[in-house]
Amino acid sequence: LNLSVRDRRILMLAGVAGGIGAIFKAPLSGALFAAEVLYRDPDFEHDAVIPGVISSVTAYSIFTQFEGHERIIRLVDSTNRELPALVFPSPGGSVPAELLHYAVLSGLCALVAYIFVKALHLFEHRLFKPLPLPQVAKPALGGVMLGLLVLVMGFAFSDLRPIGFHPGELMAGGNSFLQAVVSNVLQTAPVESSITMKMAGFFAVIVLGKIVATSLTIGSGGSGGLLFPAVFLGGMTGAAYAKFCRALHDAGYLPAILALPPNTRAGLILV
Repeated sequence: LNLSVRDRRILMLAGVAGGIGAIFKAPLSGALFAAEVLYRDPDFEHDAVIPGVISSVTAYSIFTQFEGHERIIRLVDSTNRELPALVFPSPGGSVPAELLHYAVLSGLCALVAYIFVKALHLFEHRLFKPLPLPQVAKPALGGVMLGLLVLVMGFAFSDLRPIGFHPGELMAGGNSFLQAVVSNVLQTAPVESSITMKMAGFFAVIVLGKIVATSLTIGSGGSGGLLFPAVFLGGMTGAAYAKFCRALHDAGYLPAILALPPNTRAGLILV
């Protein structure tokens, strides 16, 4: 079509926005992701947003006509109350106290992201690349190591299988696992703080396990992407922190003003 480089880039970003907006059923996020993540030039981002929104909304509208409008992860509790979270009342008036938790969560997510990037580099350049093996054998070795990792975690946390948690999700996209986590976090039934703390620890181990699993796959030369693992890691980091806060509150170590209602705990997963 004899288009300029700039026009070709805009069309490419519009295509990315359409794909992300449709698959995740999030048209606005698809457009912003394509414009903000893939290019750093602010001027170019500005030009790509409007075509991205048009493409993403169009793709979402067509896709949902065939696949339905149901969300990938349902953020609704047993009383059918949807997110976002409620604002906490406080002695000084209505104050969004949960923002303090989001501030802590931002630091945790930054730490997890840093570890994720370093692990990917370590496994690819320090572990698999120096191995004196044919290139086709390295993904096979990575797959064997991944299988062993999941087996070990499966035996270590076998008591959590009946409630929907299985480490085998480390080898998949993790959507069903995140849905089970959201449903668990939204529960209001009384639970011993020790059990809740164990769940928080389990979620933290899953975060580390997913980092290792993805690093084994990508670092060994296997086929895979980083977007879904990154989304999964963010959600599980929020879930681990939500469970940790509930355990502290149930044990009497967290002030009532900082207690997290169920929909705020699920909000931590979403954010």
